[in-house]
Amino acid sequence: MRTSRSIALSSVSKFSFTLAVILGCLVPAGPSLAATYDISNDFSLANNPNGVWSYGYATGLTGTLTLYDLPSTVGSLQLWQSSVLNVSGDPLVWNNPTSSSAVVPGVPSPLGPHTAAFHPGPNGEFSFFRFTAAEAGSFDVVGNFGALDQGGTDVHILKNGISLFTGEVDPTDPSAPFNLQLSLNAGDVLDFAVGFGTDGTYYFDTTSISASISSDPTVVPVPAALPLFATGLGALGLLGWRRKKAAAG
Repeated sequence: MRTSRSIALSSVSKFSFTLAVILGCLVPAGPSLAATYDISNDFSLANNPNGVWSYGYATGLTGTLTLYDLPSTVGSLQLWQSSVLNVSGDPLVWNNPTSSSAVVPGVPSPLGPHTAAFHPGPNGEFSFFRFTAAEAGSFDVVGNFGALDQGGTDVHILKNGISLFTGEVDPTDPSAPFNLQLSLNAGDVLDFAVGFGTDGTYYFDTTSISASISSDPTVVPVPAALPLFATGLGALGLLGWRRKKAAAG
């Protein structure tokens, strides 16, 4: 025969278990660790897309992105080009993965260590580095566009095709820094793009870019948590009633 004490202990155990279940339901599910992405350090010649990054060109800032499909190296430099659209090597993207500055062929200014670069195409093609968010969160986007050659280029950052930043770099104003704080959902696209510039020509338009994207992932509650919470409250009420009944008996 169970004593009132054993019934009470059993009720306490059930109460603790149910409370743990309810608390578990209330803890939102989602990523909890911050992540940092870097436009140069993450660069790869093995795949395009490469994780959250992809490289390509489009005939307009909001045009369909065509991925570069031709990887190669020039000395220590890495680059992606198009096997279909390739006039004098452009458009393309570069990367310097080393800890030393590197000479880009035909470009007077060296490309800095752990820095990427890109060049527009001859027929108005913009060259792109594209970041696709793997998870929802708030993001700090910090970096700089820099003029490496004697031409001028227009530079852009867009979120899902909407402009967040625009500028121009040339030898007289060779730097366009940016520091953005924004929210992204999983699958949102952040584009870094370079075009002709106001000089209207694609010649001498090699443009460097450094960009670091740091995330603080947003924790999204599980939709099923509320029904489970209601069920848990019902279970607690039932346990309380049984406890009172056992004590009265």
